[in-house]
Amino acid sequence: MKRIWILAMAMLLIVPAVAGIASASDHHENSVSKYIGGFVYTDGVVSGEYVSFSVNPKNGEIWNYTVNNVTVFDHIYYEKETIGKIRVAGPTFMYMGMGYGMDEWDKRNMSFEAEWKFIHAHDNPTGVLHIVIHRGDAVTYELAEGINATQVNSTIVLNGIIDARLLISNGEISIENKLITVKTMNNATTSIVFVEPKRWMMEEKIKDMVMKEIQKGKVGAEMYIGENNCDLINYSYEMKAQIMHQEKNQLKLKVSAENPEGRVLILHMDKSMLEYDAQHRIRVRIDGENITEVNVDAVMDDNTNAKYAVVDNEESVTIMVYIPHFSEHTVEVESEPVEGGEGSGVLMENPLIIALVLAIIIGAIGAVLWKTKSR
Repeated sequence: MKRIWILAMAMLLIVPAVAGIASASDHHENSVSKYIGGFVYTDGVVSGEYVSFSVNPKNGEIWNYTVNNVTVFDHIYYEKETIGKIRVAGPTFMYMGMGYGMDEWDKRNMSFEAEWKFIHAHDNPTGVLHIVIHRGDAVTYELAEGINATQVNSTIVLNGIIDARLLISNGEISIENKLITVKTMNNATTSIVFVEPKRWMMEEKIKDMVMKEIQKGKVGAEMYIGENNCDLINYSYEMKAQIMHQEKNQLKLKVSAENPEGRVLILHMDKSMLEYDAQHRIRVRIDGENITEVNVDAVMDDNTNAKYAVVDNEESVTIMVYIPHFSEHTVEVESEPVEGGEGSGVLMENPLIIALVLAIIIGAIGAVLWKTKSR
């Protein structure tokens, strides 16, 4: 009878240990890194894991903008000509162009008097394409076959063989047949963001709220952070974020923006990099000072206080940080054990400990069986 109890206990320990190993394998397959592709640019052709298109390197015209093997736009073109240059780095494509007669590209020329254009594409499953036009310019999107467009306030809903959105800030919209034209209002700046929201790494109930806040200019940027790579998606073109330090359960960023208005920075990280469970909580500091954790709805509210919200996405964690005023700041994100929770769940999370426990269990079973046989 004693032998049977030992074997039963051993089996009970083996099952969760093996489950922990399986969970670790699934986690790797669903990592944030899977959301970060990489562009290759050759002679006007941009090819990525998720996004591909052709581009005129001088004026930024785009043909056959394709996301997840579906062509969304046959052609994207502009009313005013610019002369610019292209930069491609990992998962990001950038075009920056100035109007004719302007000097070589210089961000100091991005003023009300200048004519300029900014294009930013990202090689990820949401296919984000951000186009900013200025001073009376207009951009026209020619829809591909099988895609229809409907205007809902300042959002254009695309459906058919794709479910996507064009989020438009400060633009006059017209739709005729397969052509969507967006013109800047009052010679100001118009921002148009294309995104396929169903592939966003966020809960369904949060996606609509985030899209609305992007249009209001409240969400400055979104950042996917993998173990060996990252992708910063600018919804406010002048916002910057740079990783200063990264290790297990710790992240430090330098964040800046030219516009002083407060904005939300959205961060996505794997739980293998930033633990978040019953035994761990997330702390956020701005310029070395702890800030307050709130729910997701409250993090978007306008006020003067820095705050953050955390969303559990099963395999990953999303942190939304509201920075009330901009110049240059450091943002630190840290996972720490909750009180009384340190050491809990280590068995299921540390492969070395799992292997050691399995070896002990198997040895114990062998000893029981050997003793039984010797009798």
